[in-house]
Amino acid sequence: MVNENLYLPRIIDSEIENALKYKPAIYVKGLKFIGKTTTCRKYAKTVYRLGSSRQLDNLILGLHADSSFIFGKEKPILFDEWQNYPDIWNEIKEQIDDSFNAPGQYLLTGSTIPHPKKDGVDIAPIRHSGTGRFVEFLMRPLSLFESKESNGKISLKRLFEPGYSVTGLDSTLSHRDLVFATVRGGFPASIGLPPDEAVKIPKDYLDGVVEHDIKDFDGVERDPVLARRFLTVYAKNICSLTKNRKIFADTNGADFDLSDRTLYSYKEVLQNLFVLEDVPPWSPKFKSKVNMQTAIKKDFCDPSLAIAALNLNVDFLLDNNLDYGFFFESLVIRDLRVYSSAFGGKIFYYRDRIGLECDAVLVLKDGRYALIEVKLTDFQAKEASKHLLEIKREIEEYNATVSDPYMKMALPSALICIVGNNHAYTLPEGIHIVPIGSLRD
Repeated sequence: MVNENLYLPRIIDSEIENALKYKPAIYVKGLKFIGKTTTCRKYAKTVYRLGSSRQLDNLILGLHADSSFIFGKEKPILFDEWQNYPDIWNEIKEQIDDSFNAPGQYLLTGSTIPHPKKDGVDIAPIRHSGTGRFVEFLMRPLSLFESKESNGKISLKRLFEPGYSVTGLDSTLSHRDLVFATVRGGFPASIGLPPDEAVKIPKDYLDGVVEHDIKDFDGVERDPVLARRFLTVYAKNICSLTKNRKIFADTNGADFDLSDRTLYSYKEVLQNLFVLEDVPPWSPKFKSKVNMQTAIKKDFCDPSLAIAALNLNVDFLLDNNLDYGFFFESLVIRDLRVYSSAFGGKIFYYRDRIGLECDAVLVLKDGRYALIEVKLTDFQAKEASKHLLEIKREIEEYNATVSDPYMKMALPSALICIVGNNHAYTLPEGIHIVPIGSLRD
């Protein structure tokens, strides 16, 4: 059972609750230690911890002896860290089929993307896609609203409503508190700890990744020194369009001479462990591919991991706002992903070759979208607002040249600048200046 008095409610909670009503199985994936198991245990009646060697061995023996004993327990049944026994996926699928797709039967959590081989040996048959039986959710670290540091006065979803104004919906989060929250990160275990202890959580996490997780993923020996260096170089390029080849060259330096293919395998593993989560480019109709940047914006799933990789601290970032600005953008991207997931939003970035750019583009399932700039202060928001209006004007000019109404592009439903300051206001042009400390889903 989960102690509701200690549990920090998550935005994903309502998604899981709704999915249990109509889907037989729910798979929650994401970084280790961000609360997947705790959240799923709220809904589970039976729990199997496959991360425990003893429980895993008992489960496998039980399945081979009499699987009805395992699957006949009170439902929903939670299989925690299911990727440690990938066969369970197909076995659950068969149980679902036998039950005529009855909803709310199984919960699965996983902190890595399952690898088809371990030590070069196939460890599972071809996995069923899960279509029609499983629904997948990606859980991310705590947003500022979930950690109770954003007051939640401004709804991201409501910013899409015509006429909505944020004027006066100010944040009370101080700059120091914002920097601390970025360094500490969104790990639930760090919330409420003394500051000196809380900031150790991301560092300890990265130690575990480079010393153990990169090998445990598929049994391939990888150099912890090289992995740590790769993470350091990646962190230096956070929220940039630096090419992989440049990152690989900087990782090699004068000490290594590994191929791009080998170094890409390090990146791939870190992505499969959910440590890295890059931002893809947005491709609007009105720009040809020739004029667009198609590079991936480098990012971590939580800015605290990048800060830990660089061994930075709160005092350094308070004295170096230019450096902090990149981590602040990563923090905003993290929170936008968490908030927008509640209504099916996806986050991209936009930059073309003539200089127009947008730090984030939030695209909804119905095709509506918001152009978003990220600035540390509202002093910088004036220039950011010009960029947003320029992109909107380009779309209008494009539409004026197109005779076929089906080829015209919808105008943005919202223009937003997210800042680290406290004051919230809506400009006469309709641009919302939104403090990150006031934002929620």
